[in-house]
Amino acid sequence: MNFSSIFSNELFLAAILILGGFLAGKTVKYLLRFVEKRIAFKTNTSLDDKIIGLLKGKTTTTFVLIGTYIAITELQGTYINDYNVSRVLHYVRNGYYIFALAFAANFSLQLMKSVVEWYFDEQLDTDKERVSETVTPLIVKFLTIVVAFGTSIIVLDHFGVNIGSLLVSLGVGSLAIALAAQETIANMIAGIVIMIDRPFHVGDRIQLQTGEIGDVVQLGLRSTRIMNFDKNIIVAPNAELVKNRIVNYSFPTAMIRAVVRVTVAYNSDVQKVKTMLLDLFSSHQNILKEPKPDVNLIDLTTIGMNFECVGFTNDYKKRFETETQLRENIIEAFRKEGIEIPVQQIVQMK
Repeated sequence: MNFSSIFSNELFLAAILILGGFLAGKTVKYLLRFVEKRIAFKTNTSLDDKIIGLLKGKTTTTFVLIGTYIAITELQGTYINDYNVSRVLHYVRNGYYIFALAFAANFSLQLMKSVVEWYFDEQLDTDKERVSETVTPLIVKFLTIVVAFGTSIIVLDHFGVNIGSLLVSLGVGSLAIALAAQETIANMIAGIVIMIDRPFHVGDRIQLQTGEIGDVVQLGLRSTRIMNFDKNIIVAPNAELVKNRIVNYSFPTAMIRAVVRVTVAYNSDVQKVKTMLLDLFSSHQNILKEPKPDVNLIDLTTIGMNFECVGFTNDYKKRFETETQLRENIIEAFRKEGIEIPVQQIVQMK
């Protein structure tokens, strides 16, 4: 058999391999459509739909790439004794290897991105839009860097490049960067933790460990912004919020106690005072019927008897207003009934 005949046969075999990859890809794509119609559409999650949709778009190309790579390998084995042809096929095979690896890396990245988006959109019981806008791009960028780095390492290793010294240099450089920006990195990691764990949301009223109280207006990667009652913004680093205790007045519900303490003279009727206070609390429009309001005599002091009145309001934003109105109503009611609110007397000796 002459050279042209051998060359034609090998090219025919290569074409068969590529065509076989194409047909295999179409077959698998058809099976994926069958699975999508029969199974995926009936599930409650959209993850399987996203994965199958991604696979359908890449299946034919993947199998064609596999068939082409096998065909090039077979041709290279056939012409191993022909230096010129073997050399050309060697360069083609290496270039094709890089192309196929880049295709696989891109597919892997798209798959991971779909999983991340599905997790933040459907699995987390959080402010989905805010989390998706902030955390998802950051994770995708991180995954892109990891995939690109891993792909580069595989390519270098394939071409026989010693990557040991390169990894050591990158490790030392990464350590130096991490030490220089450790506070910023700590705040960013804490920001991601806050957005995933969600101890508070935008609009929640929280109390910091320092005693400052305000409404959360913005959740950022590095810091959280809180507006206090003076309409000033408190910028709190996320790392401090993660490691310190925080009181969230909005969670699990906006219901909160309204507490009023009042002192009356010892000549007052205790039961009458308790009944009046209880009636004033029960009749107030902002005080809930359940849990029921309660009045207790909590202390006996040198100037009088101290009573504590407790009721619940359905919105923490109404607490200050409600307590103020109750104090005003108590003063007015005591004046009508002649109940004395004692005042401490200060005697100056001359």
